[in-house]
This record gives sequence, C-alpha cells and structure tokens, in this order.
Amino acid sequence: MRAAIGLMVLVLGACHGGVHRDDRYQVVGDVIFGTPAGEFILSSTGADAPEVGVRLTGAAFTCDRLALIAAGGYHYYDPKTGPVDAVEFQVGARYYPPIDFHVGKVPVGPFLDVLGGVLHASSPFPAGGTESNLTAELGGGLEVILGKRASVLLGYHLRHLSNGGGNVPDNPGYNDNEFFLGFGWRW
Repeated sequence: MRAAIGLMVLVLGACHGGVHRDDRYQVVGDVIFGTPAGEFILSSTGADAPEVGVRLTGAAFTCDRLALIAAGGYHYYDPKTGPVDAVEFQVGARYYPPIDFHVGKVPVGPFLDVLGGVLHASSPFPAGGTESNLTAELGGGLEVILGKRASVLLGYHLRHLSNGGGNVPDNPGYNDNEFFLGFGWRW
C-alpha cells in the first residue's frame, strides 16, 4: 500500500515544475560507449564486445517531468569473432524526479530512463545468437541546462540484448554498461 501511495505521489509530482517548464518537445543526439557487464553485474555471452555508437532521441513531454521517448541508433560491437554493426529502434519514458538543483546559476535535472526495442545486427550477436534481438535499458543521468533551449545530457544505462528464446535454444543474452553524452534542443 505504501509503495502504491509513493508511486502516485511521484506520478502526480511529474506535472509540476521541472527543468522543462514551458517546453513540450526535445531532440537529443547521443554518443555512446558501452563496456561488457561480464560477471560483475549480470553474466553475458560474448562479454568481449565493447560498444560504440550514436543515437537520436525524440521526446514529447506529457507534463514538465515526464516524457515519452522514441530513439533510433547505430551500434558497433567488436567481439573476438569479428566486428558487428547494428541498428536499433526503441521506445520508452524519461522521468525527472522533483529534485532539480543548481550548480551556481546553472539548472541541473536528474532523470530516470526505461527503454525497450528491437536491434538488428549484421551478423549473429551475441556469439551463438541471432541477428535480431530485443533490447531493454534502465538507467539515468543528469541534464544540464545551457540556455533557453539547449542542454547537455550525460548518463548511464544497464543494457540487455536477447533474442527472447527465438530460434536458439540456449537464448544467449548480452549485458553491458552503456555510458552516453548528448546534446539536446527543446522547443
């Protein structure tokens, strides 16, 4: 019961204040660097595959603190079996908890992300898997407001790839720690 009340307070608080007060839309271009999670957080097949990539995200704010997002990106993985190129489409939500702060006069808004989507690779990835995978990401970061419309976002996602049990009985999955830095424009 307490958890439900806490969730209601957070959701209702999503429509009051926030770093995006008068803006409804945002586009963000990210540069991504991923490092395999390995055995540290979750085990990963093919944990020898660092990742670099770019992502373009569009956000539509339902209210000041809550945005529905859609993202498309390109990822390059470098496992020992040879390089893998991949394209991805995701949808999700970004939530800005009511804990904005300032560094000097610069507004900073922490955020939480949840994303899910589909990735298609140039060859089976992870090793022993399939070319098409489902993706899931959970993480957060900080948005630093640079001016009336511009901002810089930096953050972290725990990223999971899996074919969801498709054509491969062992259903290899891949987990990585994904760090990103982006430039955003609001209107």
